[in-house]
Amino acid sequence: MDTIEQNKTADRQSWPIKILLFIGSLFIAALVLSFFIIESVDSIAAILFSLMALSGAVIHTVKSDNDTGAMLIALPLFITGYVLMFLSGWDESLLLFIQLLISAVSFYFSKSYSIGQILLLYSLALLPAIFFSFDGPFHSRHFHIYSFVIILIYMVLYAATIKPWLFSIDIIARHIRTFKFSTALISAVLVFWALPLYSIVFAAASYAISVVLLKKYVKGRNLIIGCVLALLCCASTAAYPVMALAFLGMLLAFAMLDYVGLVIFSATLIVGISKFYYDLNMSLVNKSYMLLASGALFLLLFYCIKRLQNE
Repeated sequence: MDTIEQNKTADRQSWPIKILLFIGSLFIAALVLSFFIIESVDSIAAILFSLMALSGAVIHTVKSDNDTGAMLIALPLFITGYVLMFLSGWDESLLLFIQLLISAVSFYFSKSYSIGQILLLYSLALLPAIFFSFDGPFHSRHFHIYSFVIILIYMVLYAATIKPWLFSIDIIARHIRTFKFSTALISAVLVFWALPLYSIVFAAASYAISVVLLKKYVKGRNLIIGCVLALLCCASTAAYPVMALAFLGMLLAFAMLDYVGLVIFSATLIVGISKFYYDLNMSLVNKSYMLLASGALFLLLFYCIKRLQNE
């Protein structure tokens, strides 16, 4: 009951108000940080002031469930503390790990719904950032592998939210929509660093999900035709990993009725198609021919799908 009441209270604050409060918190944090930048504080002072700011932020989020106060007091303190950590000049991997611990603990004990949303998103974003922050040959040689593995993990977590019992812990269940949004957004961003070879894995996963969905809604001869059309659609996205992952995400979002995820992956698909077209090493005339052929193919697929629906 407590969780339900907290969700109802949090939902009263509309997203435009949350965005305005977030912008206000950024402005407050910028004013505070400008003082430290102008004074050019040393690393020890930066760490001390950072710990003081973060302590105040954690205490406020643990003690108060007022979203407006948390956004205008606790969030600027979090931003100030984290930025001051980086200004100290200490090892980046260590600082990111410390920030992950602070964010995760603060998220778990936070009474403010909006701060919990931000801390969950930041914690999930810090995990890949920590891996990418390591120096040396391991980082340089395996950067694309890191990206691919993290994308797979986050997409599996995103797909797993279709089973609510897997996220029965109160704090996660309370922020399940933020969890979906975060995993979808981070995967959509990281895929731009994926190697072309990985698009085959995404396309194969898309086809598997397409077949499962088709079996739920289509029977007999139409199922076979639908599987062939799905194969053509998924195979066409295998040309570029961004398009392949975006199509996979759109299928998962459709299966889960997650409209926010559908918007994220649809936007990713549009950006991916644009980037793929821009990066093609061919003349504008040949690019135009290719676009015409692709458009004709997808119009044909759309016509066939409409025929299946009418039957």
